[in-house]
Amino acid sequence: MIVLVAAGIVAVSVALPAQEGPEAGRGFVNNGELAHTVAARDGSWTTGFLQPATWEVVAFDEPGTFRYHCTEHPWAVGEITVEP
Repeated sequence: MIVLVAAGIVAVSVALPAQEGPEAGRGFVNNGELAHTVAARDGSWTTGFLQPATWEVVAFDEPGTFRYHCTEHPWAVGEITVEP
């Protein structure tokens, strides 16, 4: 699954070794020209500060749809659906 989000952030499924399901993680890639911090709307997780051309993996404890935003650009919002 790839979810395109405003401000140059792309969310992708990432299979970590020997993991399946939500805990396999979802990668957030900054393919834009500005730095971004992707964070859950409820504050439960963050990627930390992502410089251009960098990425971070977030592991989810359970399936669901999770809303997020960029802390530097609060109008840049999205959601990711994590399936079992």
